[in-house]
Formats: sequence, C-alpha cells, structure tokens
Amino acid sequence: MTTRTAECGCGRLQITVSGEPSEINICHCDFCQKRTGSAFTLTAAYSDDEVVEISGDSTIYNGLETDGEGVKIPGLPEIGVNYHFCPVCGSTVYCTMSGVPGVRISIGNFVDPQFPAPTAEFYTPMRHHWLTTPPGAQSFDTFRPR
Repeated sequence: MTTRTAECGCGRLQITVSGEPSEINICHCDFCQKRTGSAFTLTAAYSDDEVVEISGDSTIYNGLETDGEGVKIPGLPEIGVNYHFCPVCGSTVYCTMSGVPGVRISIGNFVDPQFPAPTAEFYTPMRHHWLTTPPGAQSFDTFRPR
C-alpha cells in the first residue's frame, strides 16, 4: 500500500496518509484563487482511516468566526472549511470540511511529480482561459452536485 507524506515549506507540519486518494480536485472558485494566490487549488481527498499521522503544530483558518461567518463552499452554506497551515512558514497543508468526513491535502505539499491526475474540477466558469480540463476529469459549473 502506498504511503505518502505531505509537508509545509519548512517541514514542521506533516500529514502522512496510506492508500490512494478517493478523488483529486481542482477548484477554480474566486475564494480558492485568492486564498492560494494561484489560478486554482488542487487537493487530494483521503478518508479519516487513511490518515496515518499528523505531526507538528497547525493554525486553523476558517474565516471570520467572530461574527458567525466562516469559509463556506460557494452555494453550500452548510459546509464550513477549516484550512490547517503551518504557523511558521504559512503553507496550507490540508483542510477539513464540516459534515464531510476525511481530509483534503494540498497536492503541492507532496512534491511528487508522479502523483495521480485530477479527477474533477469545480467552478469552471471562473477557470482561466489558458487552462484546460485534465484528460478524464469531470467538469462542474459549481461544486459537485449532491
């Protein structure tokens, strides 16, 4: 069984998982673009059972909790998102979503050029014109329909 470790830029926050991700997603929504400073986010989903170890301290960003808001999936206000990032270097390593089991790990933190290709992309109307859908990936105008 494959075991992979993702870590932040300075190596202080790590998450080790076993097995293959259940899905690999690209998100083109405006929040993901702004949060990452990139044209999209790219995450791999793993079940809670596949998480072998989380080591190091993380700081959690989930929006403006002081006013009852928080980061939500656009169009799905019942799903809150908690981004776990390194308090030293600021790299977001993984996130969890309320009501959705498992973790989503930022693929760049694996630094693995052989990592499997994306299986789905979301919020494609916001995709930059020079990007194309990866071969075999499903495309959705919003988040995956439930």
